[in-house]
Amino acid sequence: MFYSFNNTFLENELSGNNWDFLIQPLSLEYCIQNIDESNTVNGKPIYYWVNQHNKEVPADAGFVAAVNSTEIIVRNLNLTNNYSSVLFVSTNSSVIEHVIASNSGKGIGLESSHNNIVRNNQLSYMYWDGISAHKSGSNTIINNDVSSCSENGIKLNRCSNNIVRNNTAISNNRQGIVLDMYCSNNIVSENLVNSNYGGVVLDDYGEKNNISDNLITLCKWGGIVLSDGCHSNIVTGNKIQYNMYGIW
Repeated sequence: MFYSFNNTFLENELSGNNWDFLIQPLSLEYCIQNIDESNTVNGKPIYYWVNQHNKEVPADAGFVAAVNSTEIIVRNLNLTNNYSSVLFVSTNSSVIEHVIASNSGKGIGLESSHNNIVRNNQLSYMYWDGISAHKSGSNTIINNDVSSCSENGIKLNRCSNNIVRNNTAISNNRQGIVLDMYCSNNIVSENLVNSNYGGVVLDDYGEKNNISDNLITLCKWGGIVLSDGCHSNIVTGNKIQYNMYGIW
């Protein structure tokens, strides 16, 4: 679904596709759909919730999206072969935890979503990013294991006031943690980042971010990289070893 809205999907069975279910979260308008649990991915229901509040996603989910919602809990799921395994669009004050996701386009996506907690998830073998956030703020991304993603382990884009802390293994991705395009006032601290191409990367006019107390090792390019107009950032207390460039 791409630039398309207010459609109804019923009783569709998706299986054996590279990515079974894909919606591009271009804006809130294009995410307003009527998709109920009669639709399945690999025999498991699609939970596509719009305007829902104070609810927990059932443990039999095959795909999860929460749109224009609050206080949603997503936990203890095993998800594969979707574009995004868990997608929040304009969803706030919610939790994603203990999700195992693999072999998808992206693991967890936050679009214009705020004050959420993303913790204790295991994400691997994504075509793009393990965890991605766009135009989202005041989220906490903590204690996640993100590995073997073709692009980025954790990526923030046009995001402010987020905390990325104590993620235990950001490894074997193209880039470990990326703050891209006008990211500001984010904290990236106490993460273990190893064996990526780039470790922690600030790009495109990032400002006033705090990169501190991370352990960054064995990156084929730079341990910490600041480029393209980044300014007024603080880089302190990091341990950077055995990369091609320590700080570039």
